[in-house]
Amino acid sequence: MGLLDKPLKPREYKGWSRVRAHGKWYFVGVYGVCYYGVGITVLWSALMAFGHSGPSSGTVFLSWFLSYLGGALIVFPIAGFVIGLMLWWGNERRYARTRPADSGAPGAGRPDG
Repeated sequence: MGLLDKPLKPREYKGWSRVRAHGKWYFVGVYGVCYYGVGITVLWSALMAFGHSGPSSGTVFLSWFLSYLGGALIVFPIAGFVIGLMLWWGNERRYARTRPADSGAPGAGRPDG
C-alpha cells in the first residue's frame, strides 16, 4: 500500500478540507510556487553564492547571490508549480478515499471502506 493509497487521518482530513476550500490554483500558487519555488530559490542562491565568495565580504556575496538569483527565479518557481500540482492531486486522491465517520455512507470511518 503506497502513501497515496492511505486514507487521511481525521486531523489531516479537517486540515485538507480547509486548504482545498481555497481552490487548486491558490494552493499551487501559495504552497508550490511561493513556499517551495521562491524558498528554494533564495536558499539555493545563498548557498551557491557562499560557495563562491566564502566568508570574505558582503559585497562579493551579494554580487554572486544576485547573479544566481536571476536564473533561479525562473527555474525553481516552475518546479514549484509542478510540485504544487502533484501535491494537490495526491492529497485530493487521499481525500477522496477518506470518508468522515459521521457521513452515514456505507463503510464510513473505515480505512478500507
